[in-house]
Formats: sequence, structure tokens, C-alpha cells
Amino acid sequence: MFVVAIVYLFFQGNNLFSEDSIAYANNVKYGENLFWPHHLLYSAFNYWLFVPFKQIILSLDAFRFMQFINGVFGLLCLFVFHKIITQLTCDKEKANVWTFFVASCFGVIRF
Repeated sequence: MFVVAIVYLFFQGNNLFSEDSIAYANNVKYGENLFWPHHLLYSAFNYWLFVPFKQIILSLDAFRFMQFINGVFGLLCLFVFHKIITQLTCDKEKANVWTFFVASCFGVIRF
């Protein structure tokens, strides 16, 4: 189940671009306007991660990098959710179903 979530979250198509996401990626790429009220540390954290990786991988794209980081954190959230449901219900099958349901929700897929 987690393999499917990993493949889906990390290899999303190009249909998830928005004006905001492109602006945040440009902020990270150029190191400008890193603090926004509704994304207080999002751009700054991505910039902090992006700069060292950009030194190693010269062709690294800020937008794709941020999608990857979002996928990692989305997967970690699903993992924590699965652990919580497993402990609350003591039923791994129910936890798998609920985790799959949450992973397939628009908010997790889109953001």
C-alpha cells in the first residue's frame, strides 16, 4: 500500500501547477520573499534544503524539488496517521483502509 502511495505522490504529472506554486518555487530558486504569512516557514525551509542540493545537482529545478519535499512530508503524515489508527483500533486492516482513504483525498493529492 505504501509503495502505491510513494509512486503516486512522487511521480505526479504536470497538472498540479498553479500561479502560487510557481511563485513559491521562484522565491526558493532566487532566495527572495521567503516569509509569507500563510506559508510562514514553507519557502524558507525549502530554500534551506534547496541550496545545498543545488550545489550537488546543478540542473536541479526548484519546483520539482519542492514537489519531492511535499511528497516526502505527505508520506510521513500518512505513515503517522497509519500508526495512530493502528494503535487506536488494534486492527491493521482498518488502518490500511483508512490510510488509503486519506491518501486518496484531494487535499493530500493536491498539496
